Amino acid sequence: MTNNDERTPLLTNNQGETTYNGINSQGSENGTAQKNDGDIKSVRSMLIFLAAASSGILLAALDSTIVTSAYARIGSELNQLHRASWIATSYMMTMTAFQPLYGKLSDIFGRKFCLLIAHFIFGIGCLGCALAKNIISLVAARFVSGMGGAGLVTVVVIAISDMVPLRQRGTWQGGANVKF
Repeated sequence: MTNNDERTPLLTNNQGETTYNGINSQGSENGTAQKNDGDIKSVRSMLIFLAAASSGILLAALDSTIVTSAYARIGSELNQLHRASWIATSYMMTMTAFQPLYGKLSDIFGRKFCLLIAHFIFGIGCLGCALAKNIISLVAARFVSGMGGAGLVTVVVIAISDMVPLRQRGTWQGGANVKF
């Protein structure tokens, strides 16, 4: 039994971290991960990944904030102002609901696959929004966009957690979330 008190550090230097060793790794059948020695692959490769992955976070954030400020005008243009709040609500609701699902799916299928699927679903939803002729089809397309947007944000945060040692994680995730 260890002798822990309020002065004992919560994180010790010899504590191993769980990782999938980057965005290209595949998940395992039982969801277990491999041990990480705590080293970042390289700062340059991490910056490249962060720049590319943060573009998805930026798109998801823009999709929620821009539409939220313009949904009244969109509803007015479609002569459905009384239903216009569903344009923003459908995106935010599905984004919230699908985030835990992406976490588990990325454990099973791998981070890269789930991130690519999230980009694809988000793109299909945005295309549906562009082609929508009425409020119902626009809300349905926003629903699909929210499914993809959830993965754009969630999988990037999980991948950063996998690739960066615990002591540096806040800095790297802060850099990614600056785009949000």
